[in-house]
Amino acid sequence: MPNSVDRRSTREPFALKVALVATGAMCVQNAGSALGFGWALIHGAGPAAVIAFWPLGIGLAMLWSAFWYLNRSKHRYASALFTGLAVAMLVVYEMVLPATPLTSWRSEHAMKAAVVQNIHDEPLLSAKGNPIGIRVTSEIIFPRAVVANVHLGVARVQGGVLPYMQSTEFGRVRETIDPEPSVKDLYNVFERKRTYKFTAESMPGFLYYDEKTQQPCLDLYSDVSEAEIVAAIKKVSPDKYGVDISMTTAEVPIAVHHDGYVTAHEYDLQAIYQTIVTEGHQQCNIPDYERWRRLR
Repeated sequence: MPNSVDRRSTREPFALKVALVATGAMCVQNAGSALGFGWALIHGAGPAAVIAFWPLGIGLAMLWSAFWYLNRSKHRYASALFTGLAVAMLVVYEMVLPATPLTSWRSEHAMKAAVVQNIHDEPLLSAKGNPIGIRVTSEIIFPRAVVANVHLGVARVQGGVLPYMQSTEFGRVRETIDPEPSVKDLYNVFERKRTYKFTAESMPGFLYYDEKTQQPCLDLYSDVSEAEIVAAIKKVSPDKYGVDISMTTAEVPIAVHHDGYVTAHEYDLQAIYQTIVTEGHQQCNIPDYERWRRLR
């Protein structure tokens, strides 16, 4: 009997330590639940917002129920069984939760380690061969599979012209990926060590190109007049543009940037504006949702 008491007294503190460590690890793994709780409160969910913690609540209930049951049993391998159960629950959480510190680290590391190569730029032309923007292509290879979105953007190397005017900035208009990846929760799924070719076409905010009519038009918005746009672009001399490749994923709340690339060609905003004048000088009538889509 003394030996039995000794064995039980030694395994209880060990099992308790395992339970406490597993509890802390599970709370860390479920850190995203706190964000979900805050988001639900902001959107008026009220007391129902606590539903964001249901994965953590179920996991802790199972963990401590198992601790209570096995710790009071006379099974000689109770501590080992409980330890195995705790480890298994942590592994399951890592597999099913949308974002944990480990998965976030793996995704961020994969995005930072991505190989960006063969960046090429050329003038984006209208159907009549006049300049309307910039086309940039790039090849990207991820060292491991990652669920992310990749965007290519361009910005003046020398900075914007003061006062700032969104009409003179380039926005992302159309982007294609070859081969086209599958989609998961609004993000693209990129396979490991596969070469993806990204093509991004950008136009300045003052120009919109109608693919159906194949005509450019002058986009006036935010109470900016054509005279103000013309005055602004006259201050911008032909220049090269910096290329920024940003990568985002639901598992990492920050964007990973691959920058430092500069276009091989110079681009002239005045020449792009002249395309509008040459091809009809029409003013656009664009729905707000369409403007948001092409500038997002």
